[in-house]
Amino acid sequence: MAFQSAPPQSFVLCNGNLCQVLAPNKLRQLTFNGTYMEVSLSPDGARLAALRKNAGDEIAIEVFSLPWNSPSPVATIKGPVVVEEHRLPIEGKLMWPNDGNALYYLLYFSSTSAYLARTDRKTMETKGLCPAIDFIIIRKGE
Repeated sequence: MAFQSAPPQSFVLCNGNLCQVLAPNKLRQLTFNGTYMEVSLSPDGARLAALRKNAGDEIAIEVFSLPWNSPSPVATIKGPVVVEEHRLPIEGKLMWPNDGNALYYLLYFSSTSAYLARTDRKTMETKGLCPAIDFIIIRKGE
């Protein structure tokens, strides 16, 4: 694998595992189960969210505290998420807002649509916000 220079706290997937980029071409493997599909670092670098495929194709989001001390998450968001009368599985596209106080992601609705969800970092309360196909978070200065 070839890597370009990375910021001090950079995380990637390597064969379905969470890895920290220590330097160009130097990784520290953090997990060894091969079940992760996506990672997102909070803007303050204090938390790492990871999308994980569990048994029975269930998808969950695990949140880890940084610096990395344990492969045990400090919080887990389990799917499916109830939105109105629907039970929607987690789809992905994890994104943190500027303040890092919530996590936004998509829920699977159908093969052509999804639903935007938000989980509060402190209360772990999840809300379905609106139908969405895609979304972005515009950061200050962009």
